[in-house]
Amino acid sequence: MSFHEQAIRLDPSYSDAYLGKATVLYDMKRFADALAAYDEVVQRDPACALAHDGRGWALRQLLRYQESLEAYKQAIQLDNTNPSFYNGTGRTLFRLERYDEALRTFARAIQLDPNIALVYEYRADTYYHAKHYEEALTDYTHALTLNPNAASLHDGKGWTLWRMHRPQEALAAFERAIAIDSKLATSYNGRGSALYDLQRYQESLASYEYALHLNPNLTLAYIGKGHVLSELGRYKEALTAYEHAIQLQPQVSVFHKNRGDALMALGRVEEAEQAYERAKAVS
Repeated sequence: MSFHEQAIRLDPSYSDAYLGKATVLYDMKRFADALAAYDEVVQRDPACALAHDGRGWALRQLLRYQESLEAYKQAIQLDNTNPSFYNGTGRTLFRLERYDEALRTFARAIQLDPNIALVYEYRADTYYHAKHYEEALTDYTHALTLNPNAASLHDGKGWTLWRMHRPQEALAAFERAIAIDSKLATSYNGRGSALYDLQRYQESLASYEYALHLNPNLTLAYIGKGHVLSELGRYKEALTAYEHAIQLQPQVSVFHKNRGDALMALGRVEEAEQAYERAKAVS
């Protein structure tokens, strides 16, 4: 940061120094400050496509999605050959759940440069959320040929395989992700889900518990833990797990149904019926 600030003091018209400062601020997750620095570059050099691109990234992090799209649009108007601009656009469209548009935009980025693993990963994420699992698996697999040591890619592949009801392969993918990054809570959660499907319940429970050790706010790990505990006949503990999930996401209908099932198994019929009514109310 000091290098860029010194360059700005020596020559306040030096746009590249502002651009460098903005990039450093973004990497420090100081997104509002980064946006202000990118704005400064745009004021000094409205034709700087990289500054408009940077504004798009910062605005997305600030949850200002429409403005983010406008910034990327400006960047692309200035330079329609940079795959990063389409990648950024696709990521913002993904946040807006405009999956078809995001997929088309990622395709354009890949057309411009077919060797960027992150673009395949983001397109795979989009396919996954759009429930196009075969296409997601293809993209995760291809991205891994470009970057075989990316834990997030193995994690995404694992979740896709799990959704495709291929738990043994999913387990292998999650194990690989964990071998690369032993602190990736979502992979322990996925590992727990795959082990549950394979009826390896004690191992599944241990995996869910470690996921929650890493991230106590991982809602789906509480749900998975509740399912395993129910399978093991430990309904009181399952109830506690489901109630943790409801505290984190009280508007998810199925969580209340899960709670009702645990209460019913404990013979607490009236409370179970109330939980089922709550499930209907929030659905």
